[in-house]
Formats: sequence, C-alpha cells, structure tokens
Amino acid sequence: MDAEEKQGVVSVGQYFTAVGILTLILIATWISSQPAIIQTVKEALGLRPYLQAEDDSFYQQRVHDIMARYCIACHTDDKSKGGLRLDSFRQAWFGGKSGSVLSNGEQAILLQRMLLPVDDKLAMPPYGRDRHTDEELAIVTLWLKKGASHSLKEEDFPEAPEKAPVIHFAPIDWAQINNDRQTFAGQVSDFQHRYPFSLNYQSRTTTALIFKAQLVEKGEVATAFESLCGMSPVLAEVYLNNEYGSEWQGDTDFHKHYQTAFTSRQWPELRVLDIRHWQISPALSAFLVSLPKLQRVTFRQGYVGSELIASLEQKGVRVTLIDKEGI
Repeated sequence: MDAEEKQGVVSVGQYFTAVGILTLILIATWISSQPAIIQTVKEALGLRPYLQAEDDSFYQQRVHDIMARYCIACHTDDKSKGGLRLDSFRQAWFGGKSGSVLSNGEQAILLQRMLLPVDDKLAMPPYGRDRHTDEELAIVTLWLKKGASHSLKEEDFPEAPEKAPVIHFAPIDWAQINNDRQTFAGQVSDFQHRYPFSLNYQSRTTTALIFKAQLVEKGEVATAFESLCGMSPVLAEVYLNNEYGSEWQGDTDFHKHYQTAFTSRQWPELRVLDIRHWQISPALSAFLVSLPKLQRVTFRQGYVGSELIASLEQKGVRVTLIDKEGI
C-alpha cells in the first residue's frame, strides 16, 4: 500500500474515537431534552434545590385539586399517557413526549388541550369524563399566565375566582357514642321490641331519641308514654299526635295521672313536643315554660290558655295551634 492509499485509510483507533465522540454528542443531545434528568442530576450535585410546590403556594392550594380531579386518571405513575404525569407539580414541570406543557402562558399545551371541544380526540379531559368548570379553567389560566410558579401565593392572584369554603367534619368516635348510649340501652331496646319503629335515635352519632305515637297500636299509646318517661333525660322529640287521641281524654284522674308522669321527670334535652290531645293544666303550663331547650310545641285550640302561649313565645318557642279537626 503506497503513501497515498494509507492517507485514505482510518485506523481502528481513529474509528472508535470518532464513534465515541459521536455517541457522547448524541447522549448529550438526548439529555438536554430530558428536563427530569437534568433537574435530578443538578439536585444530586447540590446545584439546585429539590423541585416541588410549596405547601402554601397557589398551585398547591388551588391548582393541584383541579389536576387531581380531571387529569390524573390518565396522567399518573400508573398511566402516564403521552409520557406526561400531572399528579404533582414536579412531574407536570418535567412535561411529556411533547415537551413542556406548562410554558408559554396562555399558549401552554396544557391549557390549549383543556380548551379543545369535548369531542376532540386531543381534548383534556377526554370525551366521556367529567369536564372542568369555567372557574376551574380560569384558575389554571391565571396560574399559567404568571409562569406556572411553584411558589407564588394565593395573594398573588387577587383576580382568581373566590375559593369555595372548606367544611371540616370532626372525626366520629363510635366507641364513645356507644358508651354514652349504655345508660338507657336496655330500656331503648326493650321499648323498641314492644313498640316497633316508634322510638329511634335522632342520628347515628347522638344519644337523643325521637318518639312518634303514630306508630304505636291503638290502646297502647298511654302505656307506652308512661314507659317512655323513664328515658326522659335523652328524649329530644316527643310526638303524641296519634289518631287515637281519645285515650288521653275522658276520665279526669286518668288524664291527670299521665300529665303527672310527665311533669315529675327531668327533660333536659326536649326540643319538640306535640301534646295536641292534652288539656293543659296550670301545673303543666308552668312545667312547659321551665323546659330549658324547648323549641317547638303543638297544642289544640281551646286546650291551652293565651297566657301560656305568650310565655312560651317570649322565650322563643314556636307554638303551633291546630283546630279540633286536626289529628
């Protein structure tokens, strides 16, 4: 091989050197298009702080919930459609196969996809899923216009739609509720067995009881009421408006006996009382005025005096009068 031919031949060393350089260029080019890798490496080298939204940021307080509601079904760790995750600010900032989805303000890919008609194949969320409201779209738009920041606070977005109030419910202590009910649990159970459906708790979380005489068999209401008085400390509502009102009438001694049974007990939680079949005695009048939590009471016209009505209404008690044809 003469000298001229040798000049046109690449040595093995030169070949692998060229391949190595080209490979490094390709790797560098690929890495430069991978913001997640760049960010992670710089974080590891201490060149950048860890990228995440601050807890009190506008993103965390207003935007994240919108993403969670409409986006993460298709863009999360388990299913990153288009290589895009939107389950956190960090992942959203990294973008997807189409590059960044947060940059360019109102021209950001994320917003443009959210603005597409619902039946467009590129629309976000896709057809068939719940769509964001106009207010939610406005929140995302404002955030993107101000640079999709991880740190700007809510006060930096005074033009944002008003935030809906958050209602927090106290945790329910079921063990404590069951414990509170134990005092009258036996009486309640026995009463419910004897007079089905007539006695119930106001709710699953309270000890307060409701009694409805309409659900007691004819001829048993007066007897049921006498048993009921034994649970007076936890009765909140008592309705004696059954259609068998004659049980409370007739024999004066009979009627007086049950009014005495009522007034001889303490009713600290009684709020609603319907005694439309009772003729109100002076002793009962005074007792009704003394009930600490009474809010509503029902009488029959002609069975109650105007002075009692005035006294109750002065205390803020709502008084209802029914005519003689009322049940």
